[in-house]
Amino acid sequence: LNLNSDESEDDSSSSDSEIEKSNKNYNKLKHKKDKKDKKDKSEKKKHKSKDKHKHKKHKHDHNDKESSHKVNQSHYGKYGIIREENYHMKQREFEAYMTEVKGQPGILGQSKFEIMKAFKSYIEDYNTATLPHKKYYNYESWEIEDYKSKQSQSSKATDNTKEFDFFSD
Repeated sequence: LNLNSDESEDDSSSSDSEIEKSNKNYNKLKHKKDKKDKKDKSEKKKHKSKDKHKHKKHKHDHNDKESSHKVNQSHYGKYGIIREENYHMKQREFEAYMTEVKGQPGILGQSKFEIMKAFKSYIEDYNTATLPHKKYYNYESWEIEDYKSKQSQSSKATDNTKEFDFFSD
């Protein structure tokens, strides 16, 4: 009888120790997870504050570098305001801009990501009215104006030749 009671005590004590071990392991794992979660939260906060600081610093640096190219706020949107959704509407102007100003002909053959990245640059210049020529705002109207001016110049040249009469002496 005595042996059986000792064995049962050993069984219960071994099961108790196993439970304690599993509880300790559980508590360790939980503690590690809690610690990691806390660390992640603090890193996110640091990251956010760094982003804000970097952004402010970046703005400051940008203004220092481009002080001679400050945008007059009264000119913002002078030719209208475009967004990424206007890509197809302004594709011709954008392609001319990329070829003539940026020196990147054939931009439309690149990946959509690269095209949209370059288009964002175009959008910024368009909206701030800092493109170097009117044709990059409205290519069609510039083309019509250019055609008319060339026609008037050629008509003036023909008028000048008509005024001079080679046969009269």
